[in-house]
Amino acid sequence: MPYLSPEIIADYMRVSPNVVSMGRASRQWRLLREEIMDLESRFNRMLVGLTAQWSGPVGLQVIEAATPFLRWLNDLSAKLFETKEQIARIIGAYAHVYHTVVPTARIAANRTRRAQLLVNDPLGQNAAEIAQLDEQYLRFWTHNGRAWERYRSELSDALSQITPFPPPPPIANNTESVQPIRTDTSVSDSSASSSG
Repeated sequence: MPYLSPEIIADYMRVSPNVVSMGRASRQWRLLREEIMDLESRFNRMLVGLTAQWSGPVGLQVIEAATPFLRWLNDLSAKLFETKEQIARIIGAYAHVYHTVVPTARIAANRTRRAQLLVNDPLGQNAAEIAQLDEQYLRFWTHNGRAWERYRSELSDALSQITPFPPPPPIANNTESVQPIRTDTSVSDSSASSSG
């Protein structure tokens, strides 16, 4: 058989993390994205306020230093959204296969009945019913195996869409390139010193 046994697949779906826990994880990713979006908005407002007060080289330097970080926040927000979407996709795939696979109890009933017929059949009178049970078990095997393969394929594709988050860029610049703006007083003092 190319697939895992139907019992193994059914048991895995029964004991693995359920839709509720995965739903909680999806909500946490959504909340994190909302926090990042709020941070991006507040950071942008702060930057606008600073550049409104500063002009010339200093203002340009602030913009140049902060722009990569703002871009990173925007990209991070998009990645968080994509992560949430892929988790939702995994939840959908899990829920589908959970309700599709033949459950453990039904498989166990098949095997138990077969064992009973075999023990109580010294003359082979139950051969036909045993054959029917074996045929049903093979259908369980194929059915659960195909459902499992579809789930694995969907899970693998969804996980491949979740890429690592890049580290934030430093908010820094070459401050030596910006010289203090000389005030009228400093200019006057310099002129007075030169004339003296």
